Amino acid sequence: VTVAFMNSAAYSVVPRLLKAYRAAHPEIEVEIREMVIADQLDALVERRIDVGILRPPVDDSRLTSLSLTHESFIVAVPHDHPLTQHAMLSLEDLAAVRMVSYPRGHPAGFRERIELALRTAGVTPHVVQEATQIHTICGLVAGGVGAALVPDGARVLAIEGLTFVPLRGSDLHAETWLSWREDASLKQILDFANVAGDIAKSSAST
Repeated sequence: VTVAFMNSAAYSVVPRLLKAYRAAHPEIEVEIREMVIADQLDALVERRIDVGILRPPVDDSRLTSLSLTHESFIVAVPHDHPLTQHAMLSLEDLAAVRMVSYPRGHPAGFRERIELALRTAGVTPHVVQEATQIHTICGLVAGGVGAALVPDGARVLAIEGLTFVPLRGSDLHAETWLSWREDASLKQILDFANVAGDIAKSSAST
């Protein structure tokens, strides 16, 4: 079974899923490919991969999906930034703060959703740098470029000079999905989806 994953899924989702699948089906060989979301969607449709681990939306009737994780956003700030003095932050606290953000048009729509949330809170976004990957954004934050709104899973990144502060009063969130072809009949693919579903249910109940 060939599994593609986006970079940030390697923080926690991919290790848990691979460990569980290999324990349940040790006889099956798993091929892993790191792949950006847009390429995953193309590869799924063209049957070059069997399953993809990516961000929604997945707007293709040929594909079916399962939600694996649901994460709130948090604020990444340099360790010496005044915002680290707060136990929690609101979107209003980010007024006039230099921000590192995702580019517009990112498949997950993070930039557009973040800016909408900020403007709704009365904050004009002040983006000074863009990056596509969470670890790159956090590295820029640690270097003092600015603060950033990132999914909670970024907490696993042990980058010197980086601090995370919880965000209150916001419904900003990020999901990770497992996607595969609707017409998939290969047992390995369906077994992989079943294992993923069990992990998702277990995570939701804890």
